[in-house]
Amino acid sequence: QKSHQYVRGARGSVHSMLVCRVCLGNPYLIEGNLLSGSAMHDLCACQDPSEYLESLAEDWGVANGHDSYYVKGQSGSQKLGLGVQNSEYIVFQPFQILPLYRVDYQP
Repeated sequence: QKSHQYVRGARGSVHSMLVCRVCLGNPYLIEGNLLSGSAMHDLCACQDPSEYLESLAEDWGVANGHDSYYVKGQSGSQKLGLGVQNSEYIVFQPFQILPLYRVDYQP
């Protein structure tokens, strides 16, 4: 159901979604809320997110070689617009994603 939130289309029309294989590498854990609603929205690479977060779940280190973010869902305890309800992964490089097939459906 979370994936459907990202799908756009007219009501009653056929919607499409891609099912992909994703290489996460070594994800960096993010728990908690962002400092502002627009924080991290312009990041183009996996980099130290500490300046955007209220608190850190783990220390950032270049030697750790993080390739993606794992944002842990807060199940309703997130601040409005500053956290996520459901857990999600974020990758930055196109070569980390392999589309497998398209699913067409009508909600």
